[in-house]
Order: sequence, then structure tokens, then C-alpha cells
Amino acid sequence: MGITVTIRTQDLPAYLKRIYTDRDFDFSINGMSNLFDPVVGVARLYTTDNFRPGVPFTNGSHYSNPEIDRLFADAAQETDETKRTQYFAQIQRILEKDLADLNLVSPQYVTVYSRGVRNHTISPDGTAASFADVWLQR
Repeated sequence: MGITVTIRTQDLPAYLKRIYTDRDFDFSINGMSNLFDPVVGVARLYTTDNFRPGVPFTNGSHYSNPEIDRLFADAAQETDETKRTQYFAQIQRILEKDLADLNLVSPQYVTVYSRGVRNHTISPDGTAASFADVWLQR
């Protein structure tokens, strides 16, 4: 293909500064999450008002589309799940056409429970949480 790539390894603060403050990149691979709702976890990556230089995990690409902004705003106000699903389907179709954004993986997380394991569910962070306070009852 003839593409020359320079791979940069760096600590997280340096990476975040390069992407979200300095905008010194051509291509970036980043793990993002939907969180508990697409209006929270996905909108932050694509709405115009979320282009916030220096603020990590926002619209670092400076993508702007008034239709996307409107659809996310409508989805945020909608209580009917069928209508919300339709809004998100429209959003996906537009983003798929507009952006070079490829979702490489969508992991499924599980929580395994045992009566003898204590303090295992310590926060909504799930698998990203610390297990520092987990202990086994004997």
C-alpha cells in the first residue's frame, strides 16, 4: 500500500496531550466506551459542542455535523426506546459515511459471583475497577 508509519509509545499523559491538546497526530487508536447510554458515551466523541481542546475523551477529531448534533439532542430527550433506537440507527448511518472510524472490537464483560468472594462489586466501573478490597471468606 505504500504507507509509512511511525509508532509512538508513550505514557498516558503524553498521549492525551498529543491527541487532545496539541492535536499532533494523523491517526490514533483509542479504546472508547459506550458507558451506560450512547448519549453519554458516544455523543461526547462526535457532537460539535464536545470539541474541547485539552479535554481527554471528547471530540478530538473536531468532527462537526449539525444533523448529528440534532439527532443526539433528540435522543437525549426521547423516552420511547423504539424512537431512541431509530435515532441511534440514523446516527450510525451518517457517521459510517462521514468518518474513517472503525470499531475493531466490542468486548462482552461478565461478572462471576461466588458467596465466598466479598467486596467484588465495588463500583459501576466493573472490570475496570480495582480489586484492592476483595477478600475470600473462609
